[in-house]
Amino acid sequence: MVFQHFNLFPHLTVKENCALPQILSCGRRRRDAENMAMHFLGKVRIPEQANKYPVIYPEDSSSALQLPERSA
Repeated sequence: MVFQHFNLFPHLTVKENCALPQILSCGRRRRDAENMAMHFLGKVRIPEQANKYPVIYPEDSSSALQLPERSA
């Protein structure tokens, strides 16, 4: 499962975002869907991200990603 455009629900964790389509479209039980989500997060080597919430930036993310300049 790869989210190319990051169309994630900001109020759900990464694991919940991965499990939700399985629950809604495949009819899987929540526990089974979350186990499968963890399996695939492990395959892409990010299982430690499972309980984190996605960071959603505004459409113009260039302003969101700017850091203050360091003074010498």
